[in-house]
Amino acid sequence: MRIELLRECVDLAVTLNFTKTSQNMFVAQPALSKHVKAVESKLGFALFQRTKRSVKLTKAGEVFLRGAQQVVADYDRMMDDMQAFRRKTEGLLRVGYLQGMIAHDLPKIQSQFREEFPNIGVDYVTYEFNDVLRVLEEDKVDIAASFIPHAVRDASHEIVPFFEDEYRAVVNNDDALSRKKSLLPADLKGHTVSLPASTFFTSDNEPIIEYLDPGNNQIDIKEQVRDINSLFILVEANDTVGISFLHLKDYYQGSMTLIPLEGLNIKTMYGAIWKRSNGTDAIRRWAHIAQEVLAERRNQAS
Repeated sequence: MRIELLRECVDLAVTLNFTKTSQNMFVAQPALSKHVKAVESKLGFALFQRTKRSVKLTKAGEVFLRGAQQVVADYDRMMDDMQAFRRKTEGLLRVGYLQGMIAHDLPKIQSQFREEFPNIGVDYVTYEFNDVLRVLEEDKVDIAASFIPHAVRDASHEIVPFFEDEYRAVVNNDDALSRKKSLLPADLKGHTVSLPASTFFTSDNEPIIEYLDPGNNQIDIKEQVRDINSLFILVEANDTVGISFLHLKDYYQGSMTLIPLEGLNIKTMYGAIWKRSNGTDAIRRWAHIAQEVLAERRNQAS
């Protein structure tokens, strides 16, 4: 039995009106009547009791409606699943990433990915600290190449780590702090210190805040930095001492200095992350290609 005929009978069982169902199903009313009779003939039961003024379900029709609605719903769900699978295997992979972490490696990653998945297009979109993981959770991207706070390292996500990183203080070269080989919290008294502004960073920011100023309120700590450029501007204007990451040292070369924070033994992870429920071979392979490319570059640099 064709699913289209089954769907027409289900709709008629709900509307109990041939005119409405013919409009809903975009089929002429004589054709609809012919289709209904064909289904009834196939089943061996009359599904509808027809008069000039009304249409009613028979007892057999009531039994039919319960089962047919489930069949149509299962069919539609299966087709939706297949469409989603097609998009993931022959469609578009949406990658969100932090600009400073992986941007220079994307051409090589894309070249290798295209060789293995020539039928999948890739849409690369850069986001700020506060947004890259948010858009992942909102299903606006399929995979994120990002700083991965502890708050989202859970069973609902898959992660491929790229590398671990350390926090550093970022100071203007004109600042007296730039001449120190390392900094203690006491060195930052009277300064404004800027941390990444994101709910995703909460689990990592809390121990940093506790390290910098354990309840003494002698350091003005602001969780305000949304991206690398924002931090660059604030530090260069001598408005703040930034807290950033060691892997960005090349970005800050010139007017700024990255200095270790003595006694701060917190490391962060950079990598690819995606929802486990959305995982595909293409997503996982993109993540592993990125891991391999970044490892190769870091080995060459060392």
